[in-house]
Amino acid sequence: MTTGPAGKSFDFDRRIEGILVRYDVGSEVHTAISNARPCLAAAIERTRERLGRSTAQSANGS
Repeated sequence: MTTGPAGKSFDFDRRIEGILVRYDVGSEVHTAISNARPCLAAAIERTRERLGRSTAQSANGS
């Protein structure tokens, strides 16, 4: 959710908005993405935290 179709990095909110504008309100995709948005944002945050810990552990030799 932080990478676009061509592999370019995106801000999460920008990526979600890009998806939502392509689909009509009420469509399956628009509804699913809108409903999942908080869970997707939380998953991205958890992943970034894990990556940060992994990077810090590597730098400390742990």
